[in-house]
Amino acid sequence: MSTKLHHGYRLAAGTDPFRFIAIARPSLDAARDRADAALLAERAVDIIDGRAASLSGVDRAENGLKAALEAPLIKALLDLEDEQSKLREYDRGKDPNRLEVAIGVDPQTGRLGALLFAENPGLIDAFEALHEVEKYPYWNGSDRPDELTEDQWNERREFWDRVLPGYTPPAEAMFTWCLRGTYHPGTMSLAGDRSPLILEQVPSPESRARRLAQQVVTRAACTGVTGPREVMRVVFDATKWREYPEVVDAAAALIVDVDFDLLLGVRESEVDDVEMKRSRLLELATTAGERFRTAKEG
Repeated sequence: MSTKLHHGYRLAAGTDPFRFIAIARPSLDAARDRADAALLAERAVDIIDGRAASLSGVDRAENGLKAALEAPLIKALLDLEDEQSKLREYDRGKDPNRLEVAIGVDPQTGRLGALLFAENPGLIDAFEALHEVEKYPYWNGSDRPDELTEDQWNERREFWDRVLPGYTPPAEAMFTWCLRGTYHPGTMSLAGDRSPLILEQVPSPESRARRLAQQVVTRAACTGVTGPREVMRVVFDATKWREYPEVVDAAAALIVDVDFDLLLGVRESEVDDVEMKRSRLLELATTAGERFRTAKEG
């Protein structure tokens, strides 16, 4: 049977698992806040930039509650929560900033092994930076790391065989700790408290322009395409295509500086000659989309 514990770690000798969790939480919470702030900031500026380019509309009714819910940051938060509520526990995209640690003991040495379940690079880095944590992966393929001797590699195999005897799943041989549960208010608090982390995590104007350009070119490339499979193929190929610098330049003309008044709908995005710039962006995107289709057909 294949053993692949690329996410394996070993805790320092004498580590008490419950004390470790208490010590680790502050730095991991801070990393989670940064990751959540980045997620909200990216989604909120996507809404701002999309509206500037007329890719998404908003009802400007005088209803105060409705207007508040359409504020980019609040809409980004509510859309995220709605998407997450519809995903099952093991669906792709469920809790993209999760961090869970399974901890088990080696009965021979008393050392603790840990398996990290996280996808966000910032959270992984924060966990690996903890003083008590040592990288200790093992896999039974032929590609043993060059820096380890065969004896050292075998020691790891034996260690994990004792922590997880007979391929016992981690859920049965280890206990699991989650940094945050399903109803933790942390992400909501970032928006409600106007956390400076959100402004710090706003993507650069250059990356926003590239993302906006990619969106309008991909839409243009899909014009006239029918059938879900064919549409997905075009979307997949178009999002990897980058031959439209003129569209990026046109998108950059619609990018505005972001502050909390804009994020929370206190003011609207103001772009000089916005209709002309929108038309120019969509015109160039249409041409780029046609060029993409021609290249693919050729």
